[in-house]
Amino acid sequence: MSQIEHLLRGALAKYPEIERCLQKGMVNRRSLARYLIQEGVAKSNQMEALIATLRRFDFKKHPEERLELIKHMKIRLKEGIVILDFEKQKELVQEVKKLVDEIDYDKGDTFKLVVGSESVKIFIDEGKKEIIESLSRRFHLKKRYKQMDEISILFPEKAIETKGIIAFLSRVLVLHDVLITEMLTASPELLLYLKSEHTVKTYDLLKQLREH
Repeated sequence: MSQIEHLLRGALAKYPEIERCLQKGMVNRRSLARYLIQEGVAKSNQMEALIATLRRFDFKKHPEERLELIKHMKIRLKEGIVILDFEKQKELVQEVKKLVDEIDYDKGDTFKLVVGSESVKIFIDEGKKEIIESLSRRFHLKKRYKQMDEISILFPEKAIETKGIIAFLSRVLVLHDVLITEMLTASPELLLYLKSEHTVKTYDLLKQLREH
């Protein structure tokens, strides 16, 4: 791989919308090459080499199988989630295990635990105030994310063996300036956690993808 191609791949990864437009023939290569030179991808005397690289660049098309799975995804929305980001402590994890009995999943309660290498994150309904305040007082809370919403995306089972679905959705959300605070997977389900200000836009985008 030439240095120009290497830098080009980096630029297209940074601006995925450019790649999508190139795939569809919506971008003039010479104009794009001029812009990329301004961005430092190549030197001004490498214009023709950059255009040639753009011409032979191997764009990855979205497989029909992936698009078909997206058309059959089920979308659910739940509001009023709090994310608690704690410093990792053994005592905290043990305490959280005891709280599971207080969660009624049959009634739709939200309670998820993610144990990382340095932190423990708890996803819980904002209505569980006693649990939230008790844990916050007794353990080292690094950050609390309020007014979060949960979007559940349930794919057909075949999605587990299909590459690129999460990457495809992530690109779409990036293109539309949507900020995802947290993302969890329990294949074939994908859970997105985002500020309420981004919820309507994200929900509408997902519906549009499913319908087209």
